[in-house]
Amino acid sequence: MRLEILIAGWGSVGKAIGSIVASAGHNVHILDPSKGYKNPDAGIVDVLHIAFPCGADGKGIFIESCLEILKLFRPDLTIIESTVPVGTTEDLALMSDWPIVHSPCRGLHNQLEKAIRTFIKYIGGDPEPAREAINYYSTLGLKPFHVGQAKATELLKLLSTAYFGWNLLFAKAAKEYADLYGVEFDQIYSHANMSYNDGYLALGHPEFIRPILTPPPSPIGGKCVTQNIGLLEHSDFRQAFEALNDSDISFLLEEIGETIPSASREEEDKE
Repeated sequence: MRLEILIAGWGSVGKAIGSIVASAGHNVHILDPSKGYKNPDAGIVDVLHIAFPCGADGKGIFIESCLEILKLFRPDLTIIESTVPVGTTEDLALMSDWPIVHSPCRGLHNQLEKAIRTFIKYIGGDPEPAREAINYYSTLGLKPFHVGQAKATELLKLLSTAYFGWNLLFAKAAKEYADLYGVEFDQIYSHANMSYNDGYLALGHPEFIRPILTPPPSPIGGKCVTQNIGLLEHSDFRQAFEALNDSDISFLLEEIGETIPSASREEEDKE
């Protein structure tokens, strides 16, 4: 059955979703006035994909924009693909009284279509719209999985990005330490962590594997890290990340190192 699909937001996420939808044989309509897509010709919208970002203004402006689109096109199902603050999907569903789920995208922007096809496509929302989303995603050849509330998928994506950003900060600190003491970064970080991972894999402990990243510029750029961490509300993590991101981390770590408690017995055993 050929469906009428509207994609609101024609950036990297929207284009990746659009390519997947089109390859499945459905009709794709685009709404993105900033890129010249102002008047989609879909009279009936089966599924609406929200793929524009939730910017620094927060979820209030994002929800208002979504409500306008919902009133105009009245889709049978709405899927928020965007990274949003926790509670956004639930608030929008209550305000609109339309079936809405959240399903975050993961992967590198230059390989996003491949990543969406590869990763599990988590779905958060009420059971009935989640079931509809599972059936629809299955027609696209994706791997849908309902995890429960939309708050779960919203937080899942925010924490995934935050974890990546935190590890980038550590790589940045390692590079600063290497420069400070005049040693090769590869020796104290890259090669050392590769052999660390190999060793723990050989010992049967894959849970101890560490990411090995390229040190970012100072401060870390890229909206997917900094902007998404900014969407984490009610937490000191965002403030800590922003403070460290703007600091010379190696010297900051030296200053606070004496106040860090000694490692737990488990950590000592692992090392």
